[in-house]
Amino acid sequence: MGKKKSTSQFKKGDSIQVKEGVNLPEFSEFSCSGWTGMIVDLLGKKSDPKIVIEWDDSIIESMPAEYIKLCEEKQLFYRMACLTAPEVEPLTDA
Repeated sequence: MGKKKSTSQFKKGDSIQVKEGVNLPEFSEFSCSGWTGMIVDLLGKKSDPKIVIEWDDSIIESMPAEYIKLCEEKQLFYRMACLTAPEVEPLTDA
């Protein structure tokens, strides 16, 4: 049979990095490729969860001001995002 562990590899508290070519879901004009953060929640189906990420402080400090402004205008919390498992990968120490 096929591999079943593909998305269940993530759990709360894991550090992740966004894969190349991924844009922010709310504002697709902004890339979040390479951004890092910690998983704070997993929502939906266990086989295909939405991953709630809290961005690292260094990422928040380097976010485009226009992105922060748009989030604030739409009452969205720019310090977090919700992505899918195929859009992120575990962050490993180099």
